Amino acid sequence: TAPTVPYLVTLTSAGATSFRSSKSATLESFDETNRSLIVNSAGEFPDQSIIQEVAEPMVQTTIIAHNEHLGAVMDLCRNSRGVHIDSMALGKGRLLLRHRIPLQQIVATSFYNKLKATTSGFASFEYEDAGYEVSMLTKMEVRINAKPVDALSVIVHRSFSQQQARSLLLKLKKLIDRQSFEIVLQASIGNKVVARERIPPFRKDVLTKSGKTVGGGDESRKKKLLEKQKAGKKRMKTVGKVPLSQEVFTAVMRTDG
Repeated sequence: TAPTVPYLVTLTSAGATSFRSSKSATLESFDETNRSLIVNSAGEFPDQSIIQEVAEPMVQTTIIAHNEHLGAVMDLCRNSRGVHIDSMALGKGRLLLRHRIPLQQIVATSFYNKLKATTSGFASFEYEDAGYEVSMLTKMEVRINAKPVDALSVIVHRSFSQQQARSLLLKLKKLIDRQSFEIVLQASIGNKVVARERIPPFRKDVLTKSGKTVGGGDESRKKKLLEKQKAGKKRMKTVGKVPLSQEVFTAVMRTDG
């Protein structure tokens, strides 16, 4: 099961009106008084044009680590969109560090495992609820050969969107099997493509058959064969379906951003 966190989305006045009249209004979390709703996944995310603001759940983290790991721990928290609150020397070469970090960064990015790796296992970690905070969050859509795949969409922070998009597409590129046609992966926010990767097709040598060169020295025949192959691959790219394994969806569930 994918680790999720509840985002609080507030709609504009006009957006709330259109939302109520849509089938999405059946969501039990919709609060008409405050024009807000709880969103647990990118698939539930309303259209950006009707959103006034998005708030995400925050936590206050407490980390106890050795002095020698101070820089690495601070970097980990900063890269997790954390804000440093305070530090305290505990004696015997240990420090207590407190940060305010988005809950999503804790549950969906293997934060605890990264902390253990950073400190060679010598760190303690705990966190507590710290309410909600308005943030620059948006939905990032993944398209395969120009077709949106809703199950691969994620909610990202705008300042980290390109970094997360590249990381996600590289994961998908490694996990999606090559086909006889080209596969183009795109990550987009609204109409803007923020990252793109390409999975090349299997290459078939149409100029060789049974170990012999087709057409001999007839260049026009060779050209026709190559053009026919190119047209066939273009047609397959348009109508071909790209099979996605469970590993692909798991890669989206566990992000590094």
